[in-house]
Amino acid sequence: MHAQNAKIKLGYVTPKTGPLAAFAQSDDFNVKLFSEAVKDGIKGAGGTYDVEVLLRDSQSDPNRASQLARQLILNNNVDLLLTSSTPQTVNPVAVVAQTQGVPCAATNDPWEAWYSGLGLDLSFYPTLAGAGLLAVFGSINTAIPFLLDLARLPADLFQLFVVSGVLNSRFGSMAATMHTLTIAVLGTCLITGRIRVERARLARYVGASVLIVAAFLLGTRLLLAIALPDPATRAEVLAAIQPRGPLAPSSLVSQPAPVEPPPARGTRLDLVRSEGRIRVGFDPDSIPWAFLNGAGTPVGFDAELAHRFALALGVRLEHVSLNRENFAEALANGAIDVAMSGHRVSARAAELQAFSRPYAEEEVAFLTLDHRRTEFEHVEALRGRRLKIGILRRPEWIEALSRALPLAEVVPVSSPLDFAEGRVQADAFLTGWARACALSLLYPELSPAQPTPSLGRFTLAYAVPLGEPDLLNVVDTFVDVERTNGGFESARRHWILGEATRVQQPRWSLARNVLGWWKEDK
Repeated sequence: MHAQNAKIKLGYVTPKTGPLAAFAQSDDFNVKLFSEAVKDGIKGAGGTYDVEVLLRDSQSDPNRASQLARQLILNNNVDLLLTSSTPQTVNPVAVVAQTQGVPCAATNDPWEAWYSGLGLDLSFYPTLAGAGLLAVFGSINTAIPFLLDLARLPADLFQLFVVSGVLNSRFGSMAATMHTLTIAVLGTCLITGRIRVERARLARYVGASVLIVAAFLLGTRLLLAIALPDPATRAEVLAAIQPRGPLAPSSLVSQPAPVEPPPARGTRLDLVRSEGRIRVGFDPDSIPWAFLNGAGTPVGFDAELAHRFALALGVRLEHVSLNRENFAEALANGAIDVAMSGHRVSARAAELQAFSRPYAEEEVAFLTLDHRRTEFEHVEALRGRRLKIGILRRPEWIEALSRALPLAEVVPVSSPLDFAEGRVQADAFLTGWARACALSLLYPELSPAQPTPSLGRFTLAYAVPLGEPDLLNVVDTFVDVERTNGGFESARRHWILGEATRVQQPRWSLARNVLGWWKEDK
């Protein structure tokens, strides 16, 4: 440690707020107890050292966790980083600590409770069995994640092991006791010369054991297939997502037609008022910013803000579905009045459309197969590899990716789903962190990976036609008002972090849930 001024600084990053806050409920209490225990300092080489704990809230955001870790190291000069509670907090903090050469201690790393029914090729079973036998001698809790990566299965399946381990550990203890007793009896018989090997009986025993194990495994598989629900399909996931009010009167247009002749410059806001409608363009592949749920209703961060914008103007909302590559053309020919779809700002795009004030930023991330997620966490390692990286068809982004990863082969795509659904063969897809996380929920075999050091951020803004200063001023004012009133923050918690959809349930209680002595107030 490099203690300065006889003080040791500990930086602790934990999700005190946000959807992961349940994991950190006891942190304040534990930090208080620790601070009281070391209030007089700790004795070490060179004297007594004061201890200071700098507690930081990641707000359940991996990007913020990474930023806080950097601030603690570079600005606060901490001697040791501490972190806890889920990979969304632990992983980015640990990566920063490793990069900066600062010790890091982490604990309590459960994984998200979803799983997928990916298969395992029969030819891979011998490899899995051999590796598992060796790995389990170290620790079962480290062996299972290793085996999941080895078998190219989603790492979040580890949560099933955690749940079932409560029961399995009891059977494991009984098996260990029987194993110890058997070894003791065989050892005693061998020492006293009373052991006798009968090959026929031994062969029958081995054969019977193989049959019993096979029957047990088959029976367990059938039992779990009946007892466990099937993993939610993408359609079921999308069907459960509903728009959040207040909602303006709205309709959906799937095949927009240009206005003939195109509206004259400077008249768009007047047309919106005279027609009593605002046409908002969105790309349905822009999850979580704008997309269609199972009922075909536009939902998402920007879909919600589109409703608020229409209500603010006092007009009807017309959602217009089209590919993001056609936003500029649709704005110019009058098919749409505003583009609200997680639209990323760039200097070249600004030549064809006018952008509002930014309302959000999105960290650059990779979307890749779950078992390959660690390959894309360090930029320096990627620069020396010949990878195929998918990216949307934007020339400036393609050029930037080529500069960042000169050996990579860039694969332009029209939609993130081209990569997610395997229509385009690539090692990873470059996108924003929020989009990568959302797509990984719909496609559990995929995982987001945040590279270190950061490859940059996408700036998000709304787009209006060129030559429409009045409309642009209205959109800018709307952005300022929603930012001041907390509209963007509320939508971010709901659509990006998912905090608003998390229902806080009371803890299970024998008195309440079994004996029925009391009930929670409605």
